[in-house]
Amino acid sequence: MYALAPGTNVGKYPLVTNGYLPTLGRRPIGVFPKGLGSVQRVVKALVRSPRSARESSPPHYSRLFGLQQHTTCRHIRRQRSIGRLVVTSIATPRSDSGTDYVLPESTANDDLDWVRESIVYQIFPDRFSRRPDGMDGDDMHFEEWGSPPSLRGFQGGHLLGVVDKLQYLEELGVNTLYLTPVNTSSANHRYHPTDFMAVDPLLGGEAAMRTLLDAAHSRNMRVIVDGVFNHTGRGHQAFVSLLENGALSPYKDWYNVKGWPIKSYEVPENEVNYDCWWDIPELPELNYADKGVRAHILEVGRHWLEMGCDGWRLDAPFRVPMDFWKEFRSACKEYEGAYLVGEVFGHGPEWCGADCFDGVMNYSFGSLGLGFFGKAELQTDTAIGGDYLINAIGAEEFARGVDAMHRAYAAVEGPHPSFLHLNLFDSHDTARALWMLKGDTCALKLNVLMQMTMPGPPMIYYGDEIGLVGGRDPACRGAFPWHKPESWDMDLLDFYKKATNMRQSYRVLRLGGFQRVPVRPSDGNPSMFDELYAFVRWCSSEEGEEEKAESAQTVAVVVFNTSTQPASVDVSLGQFQVAQNVAVAGKELANVWQGEDGEASEGGLVSETGELRGMTIGARSAAVFVGAWYKKETITSSSFRAGLLFGKAFTGNVELVVTITS
Repeated sequence: MYALAPGTNVGKYPLVTNGYLPTLGRRPIGVFPKGLGSVQRVVKALVRSPRSARESSPPHYSRLFGLQQHTTCRHIRRQRSIGRLVVTSIATPRSDSGTDYVLPESTANDDLDWVRESIVYQIFPDRFSRRPDGMDGDDMHFEEWGSPPSLRGFQGGHLLGVVDKLQYLEELGVNTLYLTPVNTSSANHRYHPTDFMAVDPLLGGEAAMRTLLDAAHSRNMRVIVDGVFNHTGRGHQAFVSLLENGALSPYKDWYNVKGWPIKSYEVPENEVNYDCWWDIPELPELNYADKGVRAHILEVGRHWLEMGCDGWRLDAPFRVPMDFWKEFRSACKEYEGAYLVGEVFGHGPEWCGADCFDGVMNYSFGSLGLGFFGKAELQTDTAIGGDYLINAIGAEEFARGVDAMHRAYAAVEGPHPSFLHLNLFDSHDTARALWMLKGDTCALKLNVLMQMTMPGPPMIYYGDEIGLVGGRDPACRGAFPWHKPESWDMDLLDFYKKATNMRQSYRVLRLGGFQRVPVRPSDGNPSMFDELYAFVRWCSSEEGEEEKAESAQTVAVVVFNTSTQPASVDVSLGQFQVAQNVAVAGKELANVWQGEDGEASEGGLVSETGELRGMTIGARSAAVFVGAWYKKETITSSSFRAGLLFGKAFTGNVELVVTITS
């Protein structure tokens, strides 16, 4: 490979390169005769040549150019002028096989912007906080606060207790609350509804709910409530009517009854004579073929939004006919800013868009993060809960998973759902994150940093921030230890606060586009490749700079190191800067997240070839390099080599845009 200056003319042939003249066999690549046909022939010779030819002499073209056999050149465009040929941009369009999916920045500017800006905190009302006036338990039978959680017992959590802790939540960086069901129910989790329209008196009733809504909204916090509309509890008035009146009940068609009289108590599951959730007699399923059921649930949807709630989390939506959710969406969207998120495991593009939900509970996000950052210590047995599967993975598998997670929703009509999913690791339905990580707080911190730097609202399960541990339910539903502050992991709590503050401080981390970028150990140590992962976020402007929005640029480069050793790394941004026309070469990026060990670089200057070189990332840590400026620049051929470095990350079709300049 010959080192030459950019733009050098070799005889009558102009050079298109960033300073290197590679060869294919003995034929130089990068020296193009005048005339578009010659350019096409040279490019096609490169991309269609056998791998053995591309790798016959250094550099290996699969690594330098990111091309694979059978890759084709899509098109080359020329302008009407004469002169030498200059490659002005190189891009790898979306492909179904690589980790090159580019998620554009969010520019929706609609009534769901509050969701995109959210940091969500999930609360299990019976276990979060009792009333602040000390009256709880005086006239009711509650289990002792903080006793081992049981399937049937109540510990006396109250909505006014949530109000009392809003200051704590605000200091944590939370601006949205997600409450598991607060409707009347015979169960402590309230997924056995007896009245969809009423707030459970044990939680304070409607008065306490309205107090919470007013108090939260006064702090610019939003409140999402939980709807479980597949079934009711046996105590619901419609089902009680069937039990007492049989086939003469006005609600006879609300349930699928297979015989009279109904057998609901002290009956084996296989002898239940009506449809119920997982054959559990206390959970009779609603019949959505009945118009009365549909009308009632639509009324419920409107009722809670009318009360002042800001959105719905919909439990197990796959157990309700899909066509109903279109009706439900239409009813809820009568209220400005109403947010709908479905409980969906795995990728669920069919559940998002104009006919269904705005986003899903993104369990895919959690399984990837736990598997990558917690691979050293990880619970992988079936006790985690539900369809949530966790397996140890390396950086490449993690990258493919993240790519698939965003790509799955690319065809959804409207704003990309990746900015509207709730990104979580655990919930009331799974073991707690620290349990799955076997107490590895370092791995949890890396997961939190992933939450706070990737697209989509982070969702914190109550108590994770102070180190609560518990296996599958009911163990994951322990009481928040307000009564034992000495048990809190204060270091972890401080970490959460710093991480949420960083996300709230940089709009680019909330709304910026997303693209993986190549990262490698500076010393080429092969054992480190599967420990490193990096991505770039970018947005067009920051708050308060609307007048400069057309030319404003903010870029964040996030680098993770899961190794137990510090790493000096090189990050290539060339592919990113030419694909997105965001000039980073020659720009200074500052590290706004200094690892706890203090070993991370404070920042660095992006080289003319688009690289951050020699950046130190602490052991099992991360760095977040941010830069902002207000001048667009033309991306020229100096980005050519950097844009295609470490081609492992950029497989797929390649497009070269060529202009003729005098």
